[in-house]
Amino acid sequence: MSFPHLQVASGFSFKYGAILPEELVVAAKNQGLTRLALTDRDEIGGAVRFIKSCIQYEISPILGIDLAISPSGALRKTNPSTKLKSPTKGGSYRDKKHYRAVLLARGKFGWSALVNLSTKIGSARFSDPNSTLSIFDISASLKQLMPNGYTSADSALVVVLTPQSEFAAAVLGRRPDIAIGIIKQWRDTVGVTPVIAVTSHQSQQGEFSTNAARKLLKFADEHGLKSVLVNSVRYLTEKDGYIADVLDAVRGLIPIHPKHISQSTSSAYLKNTDQMAQIAIEITQNQARANQLLLDTELLAASCSLNPVTDLAWGHIYLPELDLLTSELTIKNTIQHNPGDAMRAQALLRTKATSALEQLGLDRNLAAVARLEQELAVVASLGFAAYFLAVAKIVVDVKELGSRVNVRGSAGGSFLVYLLGISLINPLEHGLLMERFLSPNRRSLPDIDIDVESDRRLDVYHSVLDKFSSQRVAAVAMIDTYRVRHAIRDVGAALMFSPGEISALATAFPHIRARDVRSALADLPELRKSSITNLANLDQLFDCVIALDALPRHRAMHPCGVIISDASLATRVPILPGIQDFPVTVFDKDDVEDLGLIKLDILGVRMQSAIRHTLNQVKQVYEIEVEIDHVPHNDLGTFELIQSTKTLGCFQIESPGQRELVGKLAPKSMHDLIVDISLFRPGPIKSDMITPFLAGKHGWQQPRYLHTDLIKVLSETWGVIVFHEQVMKIFSIMTGCSLADADEYRRALGAADTQFQVREIFYRKALGKGYELSVVDQVWQELKSFGSFGFCKAHAAAFALPTYQSAWLKTHYPAAFISGVLTHDPGMYPKRLILDEARNLGISILPLDVNLSKLDYQVEVVLNDLSTNSKKYGIRMALSDISGVSELEISNITAGQPYSSLSDFWQRAQVSRPTAENLIKLGAFNQLYSSANSNNRDLLLQLADLVKLTDKKVASGQLSIPVNSKATNQSTGLPEVSKAEKVKTELNLLGMDVTAHALSFYYDFLAKLSAEVKLVSSANLRKQRSGSVAYTAGVKVAIQTPPVRSGNRVAFLTLDDGSGPIDLAFFEAVQQDYADVIFNSWLVLTAGIVKKSGPNGISIRGLGCWELQMLYQIAHSEGINQVSDYLKTQVKQQLVQEKMNFKKLDTTSDRVRRRTGGMGPAKRLLLHASGLAISPYSDIKPAGTPMNTSIISDSGLDFAIDDAQLPTKLWHKSPGSGGR
Repeated sequence: MSFPHLQVASGFSFKYGAILPEELVVAAKNQGLTRLALTDRDEIGGAVRFIKSCIQYEISPILGIDLAISPSGALRKTNPSTKLKSPTKGGSYRDKKHYRAVLLARGKFGWSALVNLSTKIGSARFSDPNSTLSIFDISASLKQLMPNGYTSADSALVVVLTPQSEFAAAVLGRRPDIAIGIIKQWRDTVGVTPVIAVTSHQSQQGEFSTNAARKLLKFADEHGLKSVLVNSVRYLTEKDGYIADVLDAVRGLIPIHPKHISQSTSSAYLKNTDQMAQIAIEITQNQARANQLLLDTELLAASCSLNPVTDLAWGHIYLPELDLLTSELTIKNTIQHNPGDAMRAQALLRTKATSALEQLGLDRNLAAVARLEQELAVVASLGFAAYFLAVAKIVVDVKELGSRVNVRGSAGGSFLVYLLGISLINPLEHGLLMERFLSPNRRSLPDIDIDVESDRRLDVYHSVLDKFSSQRVAAVAMIDTYRVRHAIRDVGAALMFSPGEISALATAFPHIRARDVRSALADLPELRKSSITNLANLDQLFDCVIALDALPRHRAMHPCGVIISDASLATRVPILPGIQDFPVTVFDKDDVEDLGLIKLDILGVRMQSAIRHTLNQVKQVYEIEVEIDHVPHNDLGTFELIQSTKTLGCFQIESPGQRELVGKLAPKSMHDLIVDISLFRPGPIKSDMITPFLAGKHGWQQPRYLHTDLIKVLSETWGVIVFHEQVMKIFSIMTGCSLADADEYRRALGAADTQFQVREIFYRKALGKGYELSVVDQVWQELKSFGSFGFCKAHAAAFALPTYQSAWLKTHYPAAFISGVLTHDPGMYPKRLILDEARNLGISILPLDVNLSKLDYQVEVVLNDLSTNSKKYGIRMALSDISGVSELEISNITAGQPYSSLSDFWQRAQVSRPTAENLIKLGAFNQLYSSANSNNRDLLLQLADLVKLTDKKVASGQLSIPVNSKATNQSTGLPEVSKAEKVKTELNLLGMDVTAHALSFYYDFLAKLSAEVKLVSSANLRKQRSGSVAYTAGVKVAIQTPPVRSGNRVAFLTLDDGSGPIDLAFFEAVQQDYADVIFNSWLVLTAGIVKKSGPNGISIRGLGCWELQMLYQIAHSEGINQVSDYLKTQVKQQLVQEKMNFKKLDTTSDRVRRRTGGMGPAKRLLLHASGLAISPYSDIKPAGTPMNTSIISDSGLDFAIDDAQLPTKLWHKSPGSGGR
């Protein structure tokens, strides 16, 4: 008989448990356990993962909740919640100690009771983190769930009173009368007789001591109460005890210190059966009694073991009631499923689809009719008609809200989804397959993802909530786990590092897993050279940081996932209040699918908001109403723009890699855009699909087809397998299988344990159809290499539409489009680069104006030439970009426009003094006072007088101050604000250099340097010879380290020099000497080798990167020739070093490892989901990069600018999706 642990906390007991549910089950299996419980503190968020793992490892699952129970009041003097410690560094002690009881579920009513109780305590803690539930709350939950069978409440729940219960406190406090009263209260109120848990962590004193366990067992025996043995598990092995100490310190906001460490944590691990048997003997001091205690524990575990299928309805699918989808009446709780709902839903779905077919004029198209019938049959066989109707209804409601909407993902391959108006992509026009989205063979639930405007996302959520009610709708949760930065902050505080040390440590590291903290310090040159290596106690810190890796840290509302169910949702998943009171479940996206809940992803996409803003501006300024969803997809000007690579701001094709790819590919059609989007993915890059595709497309070589039967499938991609759909068609052609089966084979290609089965099927059936073995071999190699890494064509087609639309708008209405991009910030670049793009397009950037600026960026006519009937447009800066200004202040400002003077503005706009000062500093009153003899310094003095006058009037009870009707002001004689001061102010308050480019202050220096070395601007890059060395200078605007085929960390740096972006790639060997500058400086000069490919493709391989400030200082003190000589020497040395490294690629010596920055041939690699072997530091925000625009100090450019200093760092973090 194996021992069943009945009290186990996982990491979902946030900052208490130190085990992931999956790890717990694996450890139990390795110990030979057959039953196991998960009883997290005050919630059940880890339950689904636990159940799933138990099914996999054939362990009987037991679910419970370790619930904080309100005290009865009888032990008021010793109530643990009144004995609170205080943190040593101020603040409030967060870890209130509550009385607790473990409630174990029996059957489906027990599961529903856990769900209900988790909802109750979670909702209460939304407003009060220290809320508890009373025995009466538990009773009320049971009455609500099983009103007819309430007399047998013990059939739903088992109440286990642990050593942390009020009952145990009474027994150990020598108050048997109170203990008996507590047992009676549970019996009378809840209808259950509690079971007494005994625990020994072999400590000398306290509730987990052996002596305490003996007292509790004796009391139970004397009063006829059942008793069980538990170990209050919270970590896996004995050596992990320190993790519990760290979590206790983090949770309690107290330092790790012997006086704060509980002795009980030393034994709270998953002990094996023999160890628990020894503890039973130690407690009972009698072999027979020990055996009985173990037997009673096993019997209770057996009675609480759950059947996932019958008790949790595992695999059952819940759909909204049909009446809800067909009626516009107010939702009533009485809506229920009817026996004929499935047939009625299918009939309604058919009616809607065939009606749409007729409206589109496709009802006589045999292919369209056949496709619709095929898809309707699949939906009918799966019983999903109500789901499609529900999503269609939601899309209709979204459109009625005025929000743009489109589908994304594989659902775009469904003709039915198109006919229902969910998708704007006709799959018949692009060869898309329904089977990639849904088929009778698919085990997973359908998952329709829709894109809406980002600024309307919560409106859409509430529209869904209003339609279906909180009984049926909830957002999916997102579990934030410990990564290196959060772990350093929490552990650092517990180890009493200073706040400054903690901040320096946390921000120095990349956004990587906590487990990689030591390897990052060893591998990354920018970290090895930093001052953090001098800090004391780093080893202890890193040990604790690694221990927290991947443990849940907190739960948040998922940005897009929404559950749609029937009215029984609240009995199956806990639901808590979220943002704007939108209900949120405790389970994540994978959990809800395992529970059979239909999930709809409603993604707020900033590009959709930018397009809406653009269309509104076009209508307002140009007086033209553009139907962007109906513009032709063959516009020559649009594709010329894309081919030129001037795609900043455009959806999906603005990144450095995409601009290079579109330059090489030169798209001329929507199909080309679909291919482009599909190729720019980790899988195609790893498999080097791009090279043969470009060679075939541009005629550099003949396409290679492995068999004539495959020409029709592969001709659209010049013989290269790019799309999932192509893999499916190849399987179908060569084996004769259905497309549904083909998709299952495609999925299996990506898993090593199933790939061999697919190979056997493929060879047997292909050879059986008469294909030669050599052909089968070659095709299999292609499928194995490319099939699992291709891209879903339907997804690419859905992305290609807004890609084309954004490029079309930029081509035909550039000012309106740029205003939309600046307003909604959808891409990867800072707004300052987009401002440069506007200037390069001939669009004026109009300064902030207190009478003209609005919340958003607005297009204005700046020149109207009637003789030529032409207009020139400008973009007015937005009030929302001013640091510190509130939405209410912006609303007040715009409502009061126009203003006649500063005093008029101060009286009516009702803004704070800092906001008024910032508006003056940014020149928002310059136009108003353009004819007055005053400047911004004078206006600041006038504002100070207005503030004093206002204070006096308020003190005397007067409600108004005198208002000047005209903008006049006497000059104080103070000097005008210089251009440098203006730029500094703009960078500090706007994060943008509006008046002048930051690099312009170096133009004289750069002009002199250009006479010595070849300085190239972005505008002239394409004129450079391939293979030549080019020097560039600019402001760093973006840096990425994505996964690359080599597995190395490559830093892709984008600079802005005022004429456009400059993209460079710095490989690992170069990072050894330049990583600190690459990652931590913002004004730089670089050198690199130019490489040209395709019609407009260009890239630069970085050779060096230097701080512009440092080079200027050298020139200032030693002359310009010293700078040029220094640069030429550094580049020459780097080229020589590259040749040496190339000759010694096979060596793993320490010398080579040093040259590669600790990232040489012996480096660690991780396996990316795409199959890429990547650096652990890839696809992350690099080291030293602050998260948002920040000013670090004022020591920047005083040597170059006589009367001002610029900040030393300028960073950008776009909140947009960039298509993700």
